[in-house]
Amino acid sequence: PPTTPEMAASSTDPPFRCSHCGTSSTTLKPCSGCSRVYYCNNSTCLQKAYPSHKSVCSPRVVRVHAADDGALMTAKERETIEHVESKQLHLLTQSIIEQKIRPEILRSDVSTDLTTWLRHMLLGPAQPLNKQKNFIQDILNDVDLCADAEIFVEAHAGCHKGLILRNRGDGRKKKMYPDPEAELRVREDVLQSRCLLMVLEFSKRKGIEDMVLQQKAAQDFYVFYRRYMLEKGRCYNTYTGMSACMGDQTFMKRSEDIVMFGLGLEKEMPLEVAENRNVTTCLKNAPPPFHTVVVFAIAMVGCLWSLPSWKSIDEHATIEAFTTSIFKEGPFNLSPLALGVVRMVFAM
Repeated sequence: PPTTPEMAASSTDPPFRCSHCGTSSTTLKPCSGCSRVYYCNNSTCLQKAYPSHKSVCSPRVVRVHAADDGALMTAKERETIEHVESKQLHLLTQSIIEQKIRPEILRSDVSTDLTTWLRHMLLGPAQPLNKQKNFIQDILNDVDLCADAEIFVEAHAGCHKGLILRNRGDGRKKKMYPDPEAELRVREDVLQSRCLLMVLEFSKRKGIEDMVLQQKAAQDFYVFYRRYMLEKGRCYNTYTGMSACMGDQTFMKRSEDIVMFGLGLEKEMPLEVAENRNVTTCLKNAPPPFHTVVVFAIAMVGCLWSLPSWKSIDEHATIEAFTTSIFKEGPFNLSPLALGVVRMVFAM
């Protein structure tokens, strides 16, 4: 999956990382040319990174106008940019439909919804493709985004079911395209394979060869990965979103904790694993151990039996009695202070 600095910097979850030195911060400055990568708030990182970044630096096609342009643009300039953006998105939609999908099996409203979906994707997980340079061609060459577009269209009410039959007849697509009614918009086995490969690679670096631990870690990682994609929203419930998660610092940190625990390298169970295994519910509903109940009952009976009667207190309630012992008979001969300590120990 893509783990380039550009992908990491495009994460929508702060803190971002400097595309050059990797420093985490929420005060990084975006590249003034493309706004897709971030650098430390000084000129050093930008100057050192520019020679390698300039080949891919290109202004965005799709913009979040309030954030990108603010009050610096006139109404006319904003209108011009929006017109160019709309035209480019329309050309992109038509290119995907004509080159990847049969246009005769789609209603007109599918094209409109696909355009809206593409805009959200280019502002989200597909940000690295949101650039003027080779805009349409690079997207058409991107296998994941094109597959996501066709999968999106498959589930649309305005799509003729002939598209689904055609895609399932294609051997390559059959292995990649999920059931049109499935909640997860990628194949479960593809996600599971990716999780297993990542865990195996991590295990190799850590010197862990126990296959049982590897399988356990991969399963926990898969459950977390799947739920994370669904919770991030429709754009991340895609193959493009599946790869974009690898540039999300929050996702990477939580994933590492889960895999480390699964491989036995950490003792503390991550919250995500506990939720997956329903540990919290089990502990909350579990009855107290039998031996604990028995010991507690015996202790309480002993404490109550050893308490003096009112008559005994009246007879021996002197300063001497309360500084030595109030028990003159029986197996217990404890001072009030000692009795208090015993009861406290049992209570703890």
